[in-house]
Amino acid sequence: MVAPRSKESIATPAIAFHLKDLHVFLITYYYHLVIKVAREANMRFKLVKQKKRL
Repeated sequence: MVAPRSKESIATPAIAFHLKDLHVFLITYYYHLVIKVAREANMRFKLVKQKKRL
């Protein structure tokens, strides 16, 4: 009875840590994606501005 209980106590934090890690990864990935899109949009906006000046 003791062995499965100890196994569960080891597995549960590991799963929780994995989910936390995944959560951090997704936030980081989303953050980088937003920055990338914002930079591209900013560059396009600058190009449009330059074309309007010409």
